[in-house]
Amino acid sequence: MSFTETLPTVNALLNGCATLLLTAGFICIKTGREKAHRACHGLPRSAFPPFF
Repeated sequence: MSFTETLPTVNALLNGCATLLLTAGFICIKTGREKAHRACHGLPRSAFPPFF
């Protein structure tokens, strides 16, 4: 498998991780855990900047 053939899988994996972190951040803010919310929303932006 070449590098370009693996890109869709990598993209899907990164999008899935970002979705989980953003959902966790949303739940944290709804339950009043602001510090955890900032951590959950900061990770996807810093870890996956090319995808945002």
